[in-house]
Amino acid sequence: MEFISPTGLFETSFLRFYKDFELTDPKLSAIYAPSREGFKSYVKQLRDDASALGRHSGDICCHHYWLINEFDEVTAVLRIRHHIDKPQLTLERGNIELDVSPRFRKQGITKQALIQAKEKLKQLNIESISIKVDKSNTVARKAIESNGGVADIEFGMNSLHKSFTKYNLSTESFNSQLQ
Repeated sequence: MEFISPTGLFETSFLRFYKDFELTDPKLSAIYAPSREGFKSYVKQLRDDASALGRHSGDICCHHYWLINEFDEVTAVLRIRHHIDKPQLTLERGNIELDVSPRFRKQGITKQALIQAKEKLKQLNIESISIKVDKSNTVARKAIESNGGVADIEFGMNSLHKSFTKYNLSTESFNSQLQ
């Protein structure tokens, strides 16, 4: 498995990834809905998010990656934000967001994705990260904790009716733990 930058070559696979979420988690699937309306422009927007192109003043630089398996299926999506100095991002999100397709859960994808994410973080010179995890997602929590993640705060989001744990992780310890 490897993370790749978004590309039109994986349109069918990505739309299947989106459909998995649409069927199981409609709220989360909403962030992927633009892919169905215009895939080329969706991919362009994802690429522009990582550069100064197409971003307004104050927008956060965000790299998007798709985790592709040996069958050319998109199994997960990784978003890496360089800085999260806006209050909304600091509390509600993190430097890293990982969405594993419901079809591929409980197959070790989260652990593999964290190992792969390490390389991306090194390439982007990011020294420390925060990750927000649904408190009920014990698989993700264990993967993060086993790689040096330290729980920072727990909070609820009434709009989602869920509780979350925010983890902090030094990429230095992250790197040594994952190797």
